Amino acid sequence: MRDGHFNPIFLLGGPRSGTTWLNFILAEHPDISTGPETFAFEIIDSIFSAAESRLLAGQGILADGYMDRTDLCQICAELFHSLVESQIDGAKHYVEKTPLHTRYIDRIHEIFPDSRIVHLVRDGRDVVCSMIAARAERNFRFPASVKECAARWRQIDRVLQFGEQHGGLYHELRYEDLVNDVRNELARLLAVLNIAAPREVLDRMHHASAEIHRPSSRSSTHGFVGKWRQSFTREDAATFRAVAGDLLIRLGYELDDRW
Repeated sequence: MRDGHFNPIFLLGGPRSGTTWLNFILAEHPDISTGPETFAFEIIDSIFSAAESRLLAGQGILADGYMDRTDLCQICAELFHSLVESQIDGAKHYVEKTPLHTRYIDRIHEIFPDSRIVHLVRDGRDVVCSMIAARAERNFRFPASVKECAARWRQIDRVLQFGEQHGGLYHELRYEDLVNDVRNELARLLAVLNIAAPREVLDRMHHASAEIHRPSSRSSTHGFVGKWRQSFTREDAATFRAVAGDLLIRLGYELDDRW
């Protein structure tokens, strides 16, 4: 928030990509507040979808002079602010983390056109392994097959395309880099976001990165870099290549499909 203007930072990433872990670390910064996943844009997008559907028939709030699209955006921005206001608690910056919001990146930008997007990217094969493990071990509502999980991971392509179009608002970091060098990756992220990062604050955040108390975060960071190499069968690998292998190459995780 700047000068009383609510301008949240959105932390996005595929499910099981480490966003909970990063959100936990960022909450240690005294100028940053975070909160539980809101799923708010699932609701906000349905409002727009209903209004747009009625507009096509010449009906509804956008057709009948109640409001224009700018008004609707403002109302939805105020709705979102009211939903998270209790979590902000006077902090200068609010970070919202809901992996499902990757589906609504364009709506987020329409309603908060100046908001920064932080995108945490992880090797999709490890994401698939983590989703399947979380479903089996903790009854998470993830798909059961490699094919469906790979398709779910592929939804990050919407955020990648946003980054190509709005580079000034977008910052991408890799989960693997964060695991390997938490301190420097955090310093780089905070610099991009224009958030001060004194040494003692970075020390605290760095310490928090190793003191993970949430099981969903712990399983993401302990032994899960390259886990797919031990978990994937030959059939799993072929299935993933067919669904999302091209995206894996675009992101630089592989040079070609001969892995």
